[in-house]
Amino acid sequence: MANKYAGETYNFACWLAALMAVYTFVLIVDGLYFFTCDGLYSYNVIAEAIMWPIHNVPVNSGMKFEVGRMKAYPGHYINELLVLKVQYWYLFLMLLKIAFLCHASWTAFLLADRFHYGIAGMGANFSIEGWRKRLLMRDEVEQVASSTLDMALMTAMDVDWDKDEFQLRRPLRGGMARQWYRGVLSGQTAKAYDGFRDDRQNVLL
Repeated sequence: MANKYAGETYNFACWLAALMAVYTFVLIVDGLYFFTCDGLYSYNVIAEAIMWPIHNVPVNSGMKFEVGRMKAYPGHYINELLVLKVQYWYLFLMLLKIAFLCHASWTAFLLADRFHYGIAGMGANFSIEGWRKRLLMRDEVEQVASSTLDMALMTAMDVDWDKDEFQLRRPLRGGMARQWYRGVLSGQTAKAYDGFRDDRQNVLL
């Protein structure tokens, strides 16, 4: 049944990749905010690194309450209050999330590929009969294309020609030179060397 959901798995992988890109963008923006605002933390940094909805994790709940009442978040003061390098803690958490999303999206893309094409590239519902029909059709298309090219070349040679040009013309794609719609030229035969030299044209009868 898993082979039926290749498209859904691919969409899920795209969503994970997009989420990874969003977290990366937010990390960059928070870093720019910290350096351009004289060491102030953004609200997102405090919310992601400190204000967890878990009692006394990662810091004491009383400190969380005190930080939550602040209207600005000066980095030096908060680091001293919490006895924690908030910027490094936040960076570690964000990189961990980005790494997890990167691995999860790559795995989801791989699963979607396996669901759709199979391990050997044939797909879950691969049909030998359908493969044979496609192979025969490809051969027929190649033959038709080759014959069409031969006809096009012969037609191009047949436009505005004279006798001398026709006699000097050589086959364009191998075989014997043929006159258009008249078969093999007179006096020309297929040549195959069998160890016997034919000099009958020099014999006087």
